[in-house]
Amino acid sequence: MHRQPFTLKAGALFLATGVGLYFYFDNEKQKVRERKRMENAAARVGRPKIGGPFALTNQDGKPFSDQDLVGKWSMVYVRPPSLSTLVDRALAHASSLPRS
Repeated sequence: MHRQPFTLKAGALFLATGVGLYFYFDNEKQKVRERKRMENAAARVGRPKIGGPFALTNQDGKPFSDQDLVGKWSMVYVRPPSLSTLVDRALAHASSLPRS
């Protein structure tokens, strides 16, 4: 008795495996795309806009804007609380620089 190399059972198993792998890898690709989209979205959040007009409130509660700095040398500093020691040392050094 000669056996056939390809049976209906083998064909069904081959087809089911192929379909399963297709959906598995398609799902993985979607996960990678979503992860990249989230990384790109997170990269854009929190980026400061450098330059241009601004309006702040000083420590006395009075308004302070870019117009208050026109014609003056200035350094604007905003410190995140997590960097207090390092940045405070840098500011101490900057305050010791000669003024004109």
